[in-house]
Amino acid sequence: MNVHFEPGDKVRLLDGGPAMVVRGQHYDVNTNNYMADVVDCIWYIETASGKREVRYRPCQIDDIVKVNAR
Repeated sequence: MNVHFEPGDKVRLLDGGPAMVVRGQHYDVNTNNYMADVVDCIWYIETASGKREVRYRPCQIDDIVKVNAR
């Protein structure tokens, strides 16, 4: 795992957006390798029907910042 971000760290994109949680280092299925500069992040949204859904995206480590300590 990257030195800067550990699983469970709360992060946010530098451009803004929802607070997310780091899930772990991103695995690229095209190269069959973990990417050193990308982490997988998840967050939850509430749909119009009131259902809570999880969202996911790989994030470049240079594009995110921690929002608080663990």
